[in-house]
Amino acid sequence: MEKINTCLGKFKGEERTRVWIEGKRLTEAGFKVGARYTKKFNRVTIVLTLDSEGPLKVSSRGLVPIIDLSGKKIREFFEDSDEVQVTFKQGVITYKGINV
Repeated sequence: MEKINTCLGKFKGEERTRVWIEGKRLTEAGFKVGARYTKKFNRVTIVLTLDSEGPLKVSSRGLVPIIDLSGKKIREFFEDSDEVQVTFKQGVITYKGINV
């Protein structure tokens, strides 16, 4: 299991509306380019789980996997957070807002 803290970025000019993860950490957790997954909003976390029938797909820039959570719902979910802690486990990625 690996944990990182990342800042909330901008999406379409609005502050705190994007969490962008890419590269080796995704691959090591099994989230390779084209892999399907589900996204579930819990009370304090957002959980991505690999699921071959999932409605979402890991995108890419060349061979680099990318997961970009963005939009109004992300802004509202993390509105009281300074940063987001991202935890990578095999087949599961968890996002949790934190204050520093």
